[in-house]
Amino acid sequence: MYSSFIITYHSRRLENLKQVIRFLEANHLDVIKESELILVCQDNSPKISTQFGQTHLHNLNVSCMHLPKLTNFGVEQTTSENLVILESDRILPKSYFEKALNSLKNGLMITTRIMYKLTEDATDKEVLEKNFEYQEEYRTHENNVLSRNMWSGNTICKKSDYIKSGTMDEFYKGYGWADHDMTKTMQKIGVQQIFRDEIELHLHHEPMTYGSGDQKRMFIDNGLYYCKKWNLEVPEELKKEISKYVKII
Repeated sequence: MYSSFIITYHSRRLENLKQVIRFLEANHLDVIKESELILVCQDNSPKISTQFGQTHLHNLNVSCMHLPKLTNFGVEQTTSENLVILESDRILPKSYFEKALNSLKNGLMITTRIMYKLTEDATDKEVLEKNFEYQEEYRTHENNVLSRNMWSGNTICKKSDYIKSGTMDEFYKGYGWADHDMTKTMQKIGVQQIFRDEIELHLHHEPMTYGSGDQKRMFIDNGLYYCKKWNLEVPEELKKEISKYVKII
């Protein structure tokens, strides 16, 4: 296999996923025909036909959003040393994966620097014609807290580096902090960041964290755990969230 693509998602994002797959087939057919697609669904998803060399669907039926668990499971299923780890709401331009994978070596992890976050749904035609409203997002080289970073939705790396790092920390449940943690985890073993200049599209979807549990409490617990794990001061943004949460309860 040329590479293993891992896409994690919830069935409520199925239309996003289908659009992402259509653009993978339109923009990167030579790559995906030689690659496998590992689909890891948080809940339960119908089968999806693709033009990948092989497509495997795994329904985990996890009760809450648990991105590290889904991603680690996906990596375990892969057969290639080259990993493309995507969320189900990302579109990359033509030749992006070919160029990024051809430049991939052990000790490197690759993503884009700039994203356009769409502010409403867009048809395939509107995406092709760039006929959509968006907000610019920038990934931070410094892994600043509560900012987009190397592991926020689109990362290419070597499987051996991923395994060597110890894999994603499955403490993190719900939204937030797992991406910051994995960035630091990979850097700790010496993996260097490469930010490419291509523009990544971050598709519009409902602002929902799917699953059971107190989502705000999980976000706070994730942040406090992250700061303790990496010996960091609790940032003001998190202190404010804690204060608001305490007032609510």
